[in-house]
Amino acid sequence: MKYALEVAIAVPVILVWLTVVSGIARVFGIRIPLVPFSPERKSALQSLTFSQHLALQGVLGFGCGMLIVTTLSNYVELKYWHGPSSFLSPPQLIESTFTWVFLAGVSFGLMTWGIDNRR
Repeated sequence: MKYALEVAIAVPVILVWLTVVSGIARVFGIRIPLVPFSPERKSALQSLTFSQHLALQGVLGFGCGMLIVTTLSNYVELKYWHGPSSFLSPPQLIESTFTWVFLAGVSFGLMTWGIDNRR
């Protein structure tokens, strides 16, 4: 039951976050469709430059998205299952931000750069 609730919360949050990333990209003049997982979105993402891909797909899409989902998961665990509160302490949140946003986000962006064009 515990994991089912966390997944039921995480999936809509991920979909909303992908839409928010598309909205943020539009502010900077990058036209990405708002609907996640659409064919138009895939072709728009393939046309990004390296720095745009790294920033949008890596840091914003994956890094910040994972930070949001893991923080939300830790909060749900604390609130409903009386898990450890150390996951939501300021030092832990700073460590999670550095780990997810900078290390994992940049790594994800580097690993996925040009992945659709390698066929």
